[in-house]
Amino acid sequence: MGNWLSKIVLCLLLISSYGVSAQQKDALIARIESYNQAFPGEKLYLTFDKPYYAAGDTIWFKSILLNGSAEGPGLSEKIYVELYNDKNQIIEKKVTALKNGLGFGEFALRTAIQNGNYTIRAYTNWQQNFGADNFFHRSFYIGNAGQNTWLADSHQNIANGKVTINVQLRNIKNELAGFKDLDLTLQQGGKTISSKNLKTGADGTFTYNFPLPSEPGEHIELIATDRSNELRKIVVPVELSQENIDLQFMPEGGYLVNGINNKIAFKSIDGNGMGLNVGGKILNSRNEVQAEFTSVHKGMGSFYLYPQPQETYTAEYTVNGKTFRQKLETAKSEGTAIKIDHITKQDSVLIYIKATEKMRAENYELVAQNGGKIS
Repeated sequence: MGNWLSKIVLCLLLISSYGVSAQQKDALIARIESYNQAFPGEKLYLTFDKPYYAAGDTIWFKSILLNGSAEGPGLSEKIYVELYNDKNQIIEKKVTALKNGLGFGEFALRTAIQNGNYTIRAYTNWQQNFGADNFFHRSFYIGNAGQNTWLADSHQNIANGKVTINVQLRNIKNELAGFKDLDLTLQQGGKTISSKNLKTGADGTFTYNFPLPSEPGEHIELIATDRSNELRKIVVPVELSQENIDLQFMPEGGYLVNGINNKIAFKSIDGNGMGLNVGGKILNSRNEVQAEFTSVHKGMGSFYLYPQPQETYTAEYTVNGKTFRQKLETAKSEGTAIKIDHITKQDSVLIYIKATEKMRAENYELVAQNGGKIS
């Protein structure tokens, strides 16, 4: 049950019972249900025959499309499936027909395909109306299936003029490559710009830091080579050229409220709809730092902000050496803020409600929506 709770997505509405009749509450719920019927959600899943592939293999996949409540097939009759390389370039695109929500397809990999990390993205035409967050994504490694192959899971962050790459290595048997002596080389446009030696941790991880290049437009990659076997190496792409960034700030209660410590979630995506890790700070009208934020997974993260009356706030972050500023929404003088905690107790979801002074004496009812179900 804990795993289910940790993955559930809740849409919460807090309804004040002060001045709100049962009929009004029922009418609100009816409007939500009517909206869900008019604009039904879809959930798309793909399963694959293997966790990784070699050049010349065929990637076989099965697609499963469910409706928003996951109780039956979605309405769409076809899906679009795209294969991206580690430069976020589309290698191939498929259109797969569905019957009762099920479909099958494949990508035949060329024998000359380059080693590296690849991503499959899949979606329906209907899902495009709700943004790339609803698309299916799956990343995997394509390379030589011999004993010298490493598999890499990498994440990167750009903050304060510095690039940080965190990598975890596994062998072809999916075993952690712990305590491996590595030669690391960072190349830009085929030229070495830095190098170092280090040893992976017991969990096969290592971290590589370097200053953000002044001209990050050329392709940059980190090459990790086993010092005991030069044939065993892996190339980790470093993406610094995405400037078409969509950075979204989402207060957990739906809006910012003055005088309350608000939890704010955020997500950053690049021009291809992929998560892009960012870091930055929140400034007030006097350019004083009020909070800092750093994404922890695929451009997503959260932070806390305590808004003050008559104050405005701006997010400042840097990508590719260029600084961006984005205004946050104006906080409301009265209202409530919601915090959801599914970590403290693995079998429970804890919901904390904070309210401004005038709102604390009221009674509230909580309406929760999971998929298309309301309770």
